[in-house]
Amino acid sequence: QKRKDIDLKVREDELLQRDLKEQRRKNRELKKLREEIDKEKEIEYVKIREWEEKFDKEQKLKEQEEMRRKLAEERKRKEDEEREIKLAEEFDFKIFADECYSEIYNEKIPPGALEALNKLNADPERVVVFHSLSKRSNLPGLRSGFLATGPKNIQRLGLLRNYGGAPLPSPLQHAAAAVWQDEEHVKNNRKLYVSKYKIADEILSGLKGYTSPEAGFFLWIKVKDSEKTTLDLWRETGVRVLPGAYLAQEQNGKNPGKDFIRVALVAQQEITKEALIKIRSLIEKQ
Repeated sequence: QKRKDIDLKVREDELLQRDLKEQRRKNRELKKLREEIDKEKEIEYVKIREWEEKFDKEQKLKEQEEMRRKLAEERKRKEDEEREIKLAEEFDFKIFADECYSEIYNEKIPPGALEALNKLNADPERVVVFHSLSKRSNLPGLRSGFLATGPKNIQRLGLLRNYGGAPLPSPLQHAAAAVWQDEEHVKNNRKLYVSKYKIADEILSGLKGYTSPEAGFFLWIKVKDSEKTTLDLWRETGVRVLPGAYLAQEQNGKNPGKDFIRVALVAQQEITKEALIKIRSLIEKQ
């Protein structure tokens, strides 16, 4: 019996050792598996980080390129205005600058004719700048505006107004004066247009020929035929736009506006969004 007990004890020890050995083997395999998983995760994480860094770099390059493009366009606009004033001085003509949209812009304040005039120290009689509440304050019915120019032009225009101008009723003059003195509503109005710029960018981004607007409240969208597209939009979607061909003159047998439609961002945001979606859908079918 004692011998049997000893044999049983030895057998139990052997089984225990074998179980322990098997458990250690499993633990090693489990550890190895975890290490492999961790390594794969690390490799995947590195790949993700590399992709993110590449994306960030590409995005940064795109933003820098866009910034350079905008700066170049801004410099060109200023140079164009300065060049026009120099030409006016050289060939003795006047520039009538419609700047009614000057306070509707996205990021940078657009250059003005008076700014170029001052920089060149040119004759103020060369430029007549027009402003209006119709765009600045969304009050076209008030019929209030002003012009800025030299004293001789002001005197002549005063005579023109006396003979051919329609006087504004006193109540409207007082209302207009209050609106001209207020800037807060202009800032709020500009914010609304900036929101619509963003809506347009979200919906029309990637559409061939689309360019994000920097100022004003019009989009110029490239199409195959502006008049046909305008008619199709009205008949099929109820969206009204203006053919670019109607806003340009033919030169050398080609109308430069023929391949564009003009879209006014003047409706409420939800209506604007719905209209832009319909416009993109129709253009992509062309």
